[in-house]
Amino acid sequence: MYFGKLRFESQLHLERAQADAADMSGTSGDQLSRIRMRGILTMSPGEGGITELLCDMDECFLPTRRWDFEPIPVPMPRPIPEWIPSVDHFPKTEEVGGQRVAGNVRLAHRLCNRADFDPNRESTRGAACQGREEELAP
Repeated sequence: MYFGKLRFESQLHLERAQADAADMSGTSGDQLSRIRMRGILTMSPGEGGITELLCDMDECFLPTRRWDFEPIPVPMPRPIPEWIPSVDHFPKTEEVGGQRVAGNVRLAHRLCNRADFDPNRESTRGAACQGREEELAP
């Protein structure tokens, strides 16, 4: 009896995973557009868009599900959901004049992006950016 329940739950999980995969077919930019993301990351990779739908932060708080993003709600509720996609300026941050242009943006969960700027914890961005910002300076 218990074995049958496990098989049913596994089948249900498989069907949900197959439905999710069908919903997320197409390019990474297409997938982002479906969850209401706009901007440079939805463009083709040659124009500055992403090649994979993954949270690209050094420290992702959903490490086993880096590809899992919630659709951006309209209208945006308060508090803003933590698992919606966001644009991270990298390697040149906004604070030092980084622009939202090809080569200086990456995809992140909102929570993972905000965690880099939490004043109560050490930033992981500093080590990742060290030396890269000088390469981009004019």
